[in-house]
Amino acid sequence: MNGADVPTRSRPADRRRQLLEAAYRTLVASGPRAVRLKDIASEAEVTPAAILYHYPHIDDLIRDIYEESCERWYEHRRRRLDDVPGPLSGLRLLIETGMPSSPDDASVRLLCELEGLSVRDDDYARLMQDLFDKQATLYQEVIAAGAAASVFRPAMEPLAIGQSLVAIEDSLSYYILNGHPSLGYEECVHRLRATAAALCGVEAGALTD
Repeated sequence: MNGADVPTRSRPADRRRQLLEAAYRTLVASGPRAVRLKDIASEAEVTPAAILYHYPHIDDLIRDIYEESCERWYEHRRRRLDDVPGPLSGLRLLIETGMPSSPDDASVRLLCELEGLSVRDDDYARLMQDLFDKQATLYQEVIAAGAAASVFRPAMEPLAIGQSLVAIEDSLSYYILNGHPSLGYEECVHRLRATAAALCGVEAGALTD
């Protein structure tokens, strides 16, 4: 038997990645309250015992999913920000990408559902705070660059503005997801633009396309 004939076995890291991806899809579809071990196993095409081998406690798997979801959300915003020129365009982009696009935005719904666990779990609280801080830093960098170029006249320190805007994003996101009749995505973006314009010292129209 030569090397090409030797069957390959999944490495532990590869199998964990497979389980994480399957668990993520399952959680997006059903939410953390309804998720069952056998549903994740079915999605991953493995036995429940195979999951328990890598994750003896299902809570650890869900916590890893939350950590990955936080990173996906942040990286999505950061990568898109890299593709736009200038602080005005950057601020517009951050405003438009900080909230769910509709009540059907399942990935953001999952992120918000898992964030709710932070009030009783220190690990979730740490991850939530880390995501908040990294998103606020994206705003800080854009606003500081705009201030240096005399495009913005910030009413507060750039980081304080970034923290305020992310906090507003987080709050409005729940109303979008809950289908509030007067707080859909477009209206929430409009309000966030107005707040950002006031805090950055620019006309609100400067933050529209």
